[in-house]
Amino acid sequence: MSTTTEEGDTPNPNPLRKKKIVIVRENQFLEEDETVEDPIDSLEIYETLKGINDPEYPFSLEELGIISPEQIQVDSKRRWIKVEYTPTVPNCKLSTLIGLSVRTKLYRSFPSYKYDVVIEKGKHDTEEEINKQVNDKERCFAALEQRGLKRAIDKCLATSLSLTKKEIKKLTKF
Repeated sequence: MSTTTEEGDTPNPNPLRKKKIVIVRENQFLEEDETVEDPIDSLEIYETLKGINDPEYPFSLEELGIISPEQIQVDSKRRWIKVEYTPTVPNCKLSTLIGLSVRTKLYRSFPSYKYDVVIEKGKHDTEEEINKQVNDKERCFAALEQRGLKRAIDKCLATSLSLTKKEIKKLTKF
C-alpha cells in the first residue's frame, strides 16, 4: 500500500530507517516485579508504542524515527501522557492515521490516563488540523466505528508476530 501525491509521485519513496533504541534501566528488576508499584514513565510509554506499524511502509514507527522517548511526556500524578510524533515528510497523507493509531494504543494500554497526541511543531503542512482531529474524543470514537478505518488502525497495531505470512505480504506490496 502506497500513497501518491496529486502529481502521482510517492511522497517519500525511500524513507530513512533509524537504528532501534535499546533501553537499559538502572532498576530493571523493579520494573519486572509486579509487587512493586512504580509510576509509568516515558520509556514505558515508548516501549508500548514503538512497535506500531507505519500504515505506508513495512516498518515500525520506531524504525522510521516517527516516535522517540524524547518526544514523550508523562505526568503520573495527573494521569496524563503527551506523545509528539514526526511524520516522514511534511505532506504525509497518513499522519492522521498514525495519530489515531497511537491514541488507540494508548487508550487500550492505559485506559485511566488522558492523552495528547500531536505532530511535532513545524513538521507537517496541516499539523494544527490533524492535531485537533486526533485529540477530539468524539471524532476519534466516531472514526473507530467506521469499519475501514478501524481495520487500518488494527493493521497498524498488529505486531509482526501476530500477522500471517499472507497479511505481511499484503502489507508490504507497493
